[in-house]
Amino acid sequence: MRNLQLERVSTIWFLTLGLTSLAAAILVYILLLESALGAFKIQDASPMKIGEDTRPRVALLNSNYTKNAHRALSYRDTSTAWVDQTLLSWREFLIKQSPAIPFEDIRDDQLENGELDDFEVLILPSSRALSDLQIRQIQEFMQRGGSVLATWTSGVYREDGTWRGWNFIEDTFGVKFEGFVERGNWNFRIYSDTFPGYTPPGIYLPKYVTESKNFIPPTSTDAAANDARYKRQQQESAKDADFAPLRDYSWFDSLNTARPTVDFARANPIVANMRDLDGVVREQDAVVVSYFTYTGFDQDREIPYPRTSNGIRRLTLRSNTPLTADIPSGYRVKIQVYNPGVKVSIAEPERATAAGFWYDFATDNIVGADNPYNTTGLVHGTYGEGRFVYMGFQRDAMGVGPCVGNSGDREDCEAMQYFFRNTMNYLRRTPTIWVHDWPFAKDGATMITGATNTERGIAAFAPIADILEAEKAPGTYFVAPEQGSRYSSLLQRLHRQGDVAVYDSLRVEADGLPQNQVARLRRLRVMLEGLVNGRVQGYRSTERGLVGINTMGGLVQADYTYFLPDSIGRRITPKIMGDEYSPLTRIGTTQHSDHDIVKGLQGSSSDLMNSLLHESLERVHYEGGLYNLVYDPELLGSPANIGTLKSLVQDAKSKNMWIASGDSIAHWWRLKRAINSAVEQRSPSRIFVRISNDNGSTAKEVTVSIALGRSVAAVNVRPELINIFKPVPDDVDIPPYVLRENGTVLELSIRELKPQQYRIYHIDLLGPEMASNAGSRK
Repeated sequence: MRNLQLERVSTIWFLTLGLTSLAAAILVYILLLESALGAFKIQDASPMKIGEDTRPRVALLNSNYTKNAHRALSYRDTSTAWVDQTLLSWREFLIKQSPAIPFEDIRDDQLENGELDDFEVLILPSSRALSDLQIRQIQEFMQRGGSVLATWTSGVYREDGTWRGWNFIEDTFGVKFEGFVERGNWNFRIYSDTFPGYTPPGIYLPKYVTESKNFIPPTSTDAAANDARYKRQQQESAKDADFAPLRDYSWFDSLNTARPTVDFARANPIVANMRDLDGVVREQDAVVVSYFTYTGFDQDREIPYPRTSNGIRRLTLRSNTPLTADIPSGYRVKIQVYNPGVKVSIAEPERATAAGFWYDFATDNIVGADNPYNTTGLVHGTYGEGRFVYMGFQRDAMGVGPCVGNSGDREDCEAMQYFFRNTMNYLRRTPTIWVHDWPFAKDGATMITGATNTERGIAAFAPIADILEAEKAPGTYFVAPEQGSRYSSLLQRLHRQGDVAVYDSLRVEADGLPQNQVARLRRLRVMLEGLVNGRVQGYRSTERGLVGINTMGGLVQADYTYFLPDSIGRRITPKIMGDEYSPLTRIGTTQHSDHDIVKGLQGSSSDLMNSLLHESLERVHYEGGLYNLVYDPELLGSPANIGTLKSLVQDAKSKNMWIASGDSIAHWWRLKRAINSAVEQRSPSRIFVRISNDNGSTAKEVTVSIALGRSVAAVNVRPELINIFKPVPDDVDIPPYVLRENGTVLELSIRELKPQQYRIYHIDLLGPEMASNAGSRK
């Protein structure tokens, strides 16, 4: 009996011990999960979840309504192949993502029936025709938290092809329709259309031009067109054709000619399926006619802007948005406008934000402070509980050429890769991280750059230096070393106040190969270093245009670190040159100079110059890029204009822009390139962030933003968990941070990152009920 009792006690004891151990193990498991995942639901930790595909799915609208509307509206071209091609490009894009994004085509009737519960993202790929019921279902889907990506002219027609207008786009995306982006490029506005009939191919000039007594025919570049007999035959043939769309034009030259600098038309005969007057579609002769209206001005008196091919515009991308993470501020990506792009303005800024605009300061001869705002072409924001991205162009119109291997435009391909990755992250509520382009949490940068190759110009720097010193704003001064011997004390003062660099009279590529240039370039640098009693790193040529590869090779060998070409690239931020020129940083032209405004573009009014320079500063601030004011000290330093310089510096400071010298800009940009960041969603309530400095120099005042994927009331930032027990004050490991954009973006300020140092943070995303225990650390 006693043995039986002992046996029962032992059983109960072992059972109790086992249950206690099991409970302790479960508690430790939960604590470990909480340590790694933050706050979580117990079902999220179930082994059943292992291997489960929880990625959100995407619905792709395959719209027959759009096809039918196109057939009804286009009597000349009833083919709907472009709709199928657009859909195919989206399928390929989603499949090629890494990892691939699951998607499913849905029909018009499925959308009308509201069959969207299985999806988190709905894509409207240029779905021009939508029914009223579809629009209602889309908006209800967004109210419930769904995301929508719409492109081009979505919903402007009803399902029967009748015009609805811009109500769907305006009401859903919080914008106002402003118009279409003209098919023009550089200095021409272009309109194209296809007409039945025939006329000889070639360039046609208006009769008011060719019949003028003062008409001097431009020189042809086509050998065949220079044959007088050939020209007479083509002109007679065009006259006999009596092609109605070109009755006011005369055949002038072949299609191979250089583009005239007057109004002209271009005719290209084709064979196309077109609808006759009887309504029957037949294969027949047709002509694609493009009308070119000249809008350019004197090329000899303007900055050499980049030219783009026919039918291509550039869309400028703004910085520090979830859609443009890792893309340089103000990057101007090429957009094919074979269908005119849509431009809008933001009507509801509380829920819609512009991420890109069509206005191109380099090519658009339009003045106005509101140009970036009323030419918006890319918008993101919210509708109800949902999110949206609206693109005023088609997805496959972005960029030119395939991004395969080394083909295509590598810079555009890289920018597009980042853009579409960020866009899908935003819509799928996946965190995105990026390092800001400028230190000290600045919204942009300003570089005050004077350049002169005369003694008078060097002397004119003195009053400018007085203003910059008073404003505590460093300047950059390019001078010809040969002209500086009498002004050594002034140059030393300028060097202490900012940066002094070489201004050279080199003509593009005219001074030989790099090995022939290096001795002269090094001599100029050493000469100027002797005058300023300090290091010289920058270079600029008096020759307008690009700095050639021979000169860049010489600059590398002569130990320069940055250069300023007098030309505009596709970005308004610096660029580190590639391959053998990698030690060089290019700081390009980011706005019209005082010289161009006063002497070339707009007249000689000081008030107008002041206004235009301030408008340029506002635009660059809006883009988040570098405002590089290049000025002639004898012009901007004159008593009539020096007040403009002071007001520009004060305006830049008021806009929270970093004012820095050329060497500081170049040094920071090189540092920034090797500051890497990564974010990982560990659970719905915790993200893992890693920031590293892979440079050989210390990086200070680095700002990092994280789009959290949802709105939170507060966050709790903790350093790497393995370091929790280190005897180090919290302030050392936890950076200052602040929540922005209604709690959807977290901004971290890293005071210092030493060479090869990294920081790891575990960040808990807290709802309102836990916000009282956390908050911002500024």
